[in-house]
Amino acid sequence: MTIGTVSGGTCVTASQTGVTAAGANSNIELTADELLQDAGTIKASQAVSTGVIQPNKSPNLAVIDKIQLNAPASSQAEDRSLADMGYTSALIQRRGVNYSTYTFNIPSGFSLATGAYFDLVYGNSALLDFNRSGIVIQLNNRPIGSVKFSDATSGTPTNKSHILIPSAAILPGKNVLQIITNLVPTDDCTPPGLNQGMWVNIWAESFLHLPLATTSVNSPVSAQINLSTFLPTFINDPMLNDTAFVLPVKNPEAWRSAFQLAAYLGSAANGPITTLTAFYGDAVPEADRQKYNFLVIGRPSEMQFLKDLKKELPVPFLENSDTPSTNNSRVIYRIPPEVPLGYVEIMQSSWNPNNVVLSVLGNSTQGVGWAASSLIDANLSWRLAGNFAVVNDLQVLTTDTSMLAVGSTSIATPPPGESIVIPNISTEIPKQAISPQPDWIIPTLIVSVSLI
Repeated sequence: MTIGTVSGGTCVTASQTGVTAAGANSNIELTADELLQDAGTIKASQAVSTGVIQPNKSPNLAVIDKIQLNAPASSQAEDRSLADMGYTSALIQRRGVNYSTYTFNIPSGFSLATGAYFDLVYGNSALLDFNRSGIVIQLNNRPIGSVKFSDATSGTPTNKSHILIPSAAILPGKNVLQIITNLVPTDDCTPPGLNQGMWVNIWAESFLHLPLATTSVNSPVSAQINLSTFLPTFINDPMLNDTAFVLPVKNPEAWRSAFQLAAYLGSAANGPITTLTAFYGDAVPEADRQKYNFLVIGRPSEMQFLKDLKKELPVPFLENSDTPSTNNSRVIYRIPPEVPLGYVEIMQSSWNPNNVVLSVLGNSTQGVGWAASSLIDANLSWRLAGNFAVVNDLQVLTTDTSMLAVGSTSIATPPPGESIVIPNISTEIPKQAISPQPDWIIPTLIVSVSLI
């Protein structure tokens, strides 16, 4: 996407190279410093976030008059069949494992109430091996139910299986429901021409019952803020109107990570329009600090905003450094300063107890990218916990600094050149500390070695 300005109007143009969002404040290209302040460009970008662009005289040109941020949100029915969601009935005939995938959305600001369920309406062939064939229902990669075929189910074209949906399996925003079928014939030597005799129908009359309740995120307690549950806080407003990014002034790679996180939040919130705010790390107005949940991305030494939070951060950073302090760590690992590392930490906002500050940091460009990936990549995000995490490529080490007083262990990087002092430990073992050797140890050892 190309962003710039034109004279005479706020417009969005499309071409073979992408989409151009332009404002009306000047007829010259915007600089980085002007980008966050150009009202016309922001208006055009917000129009793009809706996903629907109405062309003007030319099919590749749209002129934006104004943005209605208070447009009413559409309601969502509690009961929706697969047909209501735009899906048709599926006929499964391929031997082996087959996947049928359906998606639905949970609006931001809502959570699943009790009594949710999925009614699967299906039919199956009598030529299947009922002991090896069946259906598994997964929600967001978690199994929530299964169906066993029988002579009774094959005797009627439609059968219904009532599957309860636990609230813990539901995510805010996009959810993925998978119906996994496994078709095995009664005879493994069944000729390929008879494979059509193996089938399962997933009827579009299958439906979801999803009662919703309003989610309240008011007055979060600091001890309850956790990296594993950061997402609902940030997408509680579906338009992301209370979320602001804090970015370094001259770090395009950090901006790239911010774009990826913004796309992730926008997809999860699924709002009618996106109204994110962004500030530079040395220019966050005091009057605005209590308004937002902040996502701070970059290297700590590049942003005054983080220096202002030094005392409140779960793991603060050394002065003018990208190295975290080790003062509150029980275990200190000596890691060379040239090794890239990412850091993710979350805390209650110092300016508003209802908001949080999520810092996505690193000691290098690569480290910042790794930290951002740990929030976006489903293979990594499930490992996040506590209020502080160190990310080394695919390795995520987490801790909760609030629990250090009761014996948990912290992960941190010591300042360059700092050594670890290990006290002298005597290798002499007191005789009274040596217990008699049981007679069974040697025979057991011989048997174990033989087995290996």
